[in-house]
Amino acid sequence: MDKNNTYRSQLTSHNTGVQICSDDLGTKDTGPRQPVLPVYPLTKFGVQNRAFSLSFYTKFSWIEYSEKNDAVFCFSCRNFSTNTHDDKFDNINGIRNWRKVNFKF
Repeated sequence: MDKNNTYRSQLTSHNTGVQICSDDLGTKDTGPRQPVLPVYPLTKFGVQNRAFSLSFYTKFSWIEYSEKNDAVFCFSCRNFSTNTHDDKFDNINGIRNWRKVNFKF
């Protein structure tokens, strides 16, 4: 994608007021952005380190991964929903709890 035409939006969490940069996510024209990285960043949960898994793309074709936020977003929720916060899927902050990601989806 041309740098001059890069999709960029700022999402604001109504819970924290923090702006999440989503310029590394897909658009309605491109579809979900699903980057394949050699290694995904680790997040510590208790005593274990966990990370996003490439297999999530196969299980859930509608998700997209943000490298900048190390979070997964629901493409359809983010692009087409008027509800900015869903109990099952937070389309403002994304999901980063890799331990329970299957339960969230």
